[in-house]
Amino acid sequence: MFDRRFLSKICDVEYNIKNKKEIISELEDLFMVGSLRNLRNKEMFAFYKTAISGSSDEKETILRNAWISLAMKKANEMECGEYDSKKLKDSLSSIRKMTTMKPHEFTPLLKKTLSDAGVKYVELPYLKGSNIRGVTKWLINDNNVMVAVNDCDHAADRIWFTIFHELGHVIDYHKRHFVISYDGDQSAEEMNADEFARDCLIDRNEYEKFVVKRQFDYASIKEFAEKEEIADFIVIGRLEDDGLIPKSKYKIMKTGYAV
Repeated sequence: MFDRRFLSKICDVEYNIKNKKEIISELEDLFMVGSLRNLRNKEMFAFYKTAISGSSDEKETILRNAWISLAMKKANEMECGEYDSKKLKDSLSSIRKMTTMKPHEFTPLLKKTLSDAGVKYVELPYLKGSNIRGVTKWLINDNNVMVAVNDCDHAADRIWFTIFHELGHVIDYHKRHFVISYDGDQSAEEMNADEFARDCLIDRNEYEKFVVKRQFDYASIKEFAEKEEIADFIVIGRLEDDGLIPKSKYKIMKTGYAV
């Protein structure tokens, strides 16, 4: 059921039918389960939404549980202080400016900034078939929180949106044990996190002033992005999502990230 490239590149496990028992043992350690069969359990993680439990087939459940387990394992290996809500809120402005940086520049800075506020930031490649974009999990014993995101679609604007979406869960739902974000979730909780991400990335009032002019040529977009101190692809992605420009118009200008 697993993408062989994911197993090889991310899990460092080479699939070989001759060593099946050894591979199973490696994966059980990696996913922190006594048996791989445990990954079939739709209730393996708390707060699985009814919409997920009702619609997921076995493969999707297994892959989602595996991805979350791997993210948790990486988070457990990270050092981090206690969660500080004020520090996190105060850092949002500086984090949004990181959208103008290259991945090798902003990744260590983002991890350090979030760690100082008690947030363990984990990024993993998308596991094909898992239908998961991000996870927020409170680590009660350590009094901090894990935020894990993936690079689904390799679209920089969507990745940054997911980051702020998950941070919205952290700020708005402090001490919730688990929040799982996936495509197509229209719950009030997810809609609120979406709104938080939109308003953090682009000031609502400034955006409304910009769109009312109906000037969506690239020069105008770039000028607005520079004024807001964000990457131009953030503005392009927002205009696309709001149906104000076709998704193909500035495709060449959009940046792609790969974890």
